[in-house]
Amino acid sequence: MTALWVAVLAGTLLWRNDTFRFTLRYTLQNAAIAGLLYLAVARVQMAPYRWLNLRPLVYIGAVSYTIYLVHFLFLLWSRTYLAGFGPVVVLGATVAATLAFAALMRHFIEKPCAVLRKRLHESLHLGRPRQETPVRSAV
Repeated sequence: MTALWVAVLAGTLLWRNDTFRFTLRYTLQNAAIAGLLYLAVARVQMAPYRWLNLRPLVYIGAVSYTIYLVHFLFLLWSRTYLAGFGPVVVLGATVAATLAFAALMRHFIEKPCAVLRKRLHESLHLGRPRQETPVRSAV
């Protein structure tokens, strides 16, 4: 099944037709990626997918939304101020700044908000007053 989804994805990248590109290409790419993601989650202990549980990849998954939100801003900054140093420096600065910002956001925003969300959820208990279980004395 993995080979099928990889073949579909590769085929969509290799087929160079403008009509295909503007109609079916992105639909097939999304289907192939969705199939690969399903397999990666459903078969996480199998060898082809085990590498996805490496600590750096798990961390990138945890900060991926922040990376998605800010990477382009750091790319624009790097292109503007570091273009004279070459594309490798621009790429390196963009990746470093994006990951540093994502780490700061995770530490100072996401984790404290997760704790707050958990406390609020527990205190509200989905809109119903929380009923405490009476503690019985062991007498």
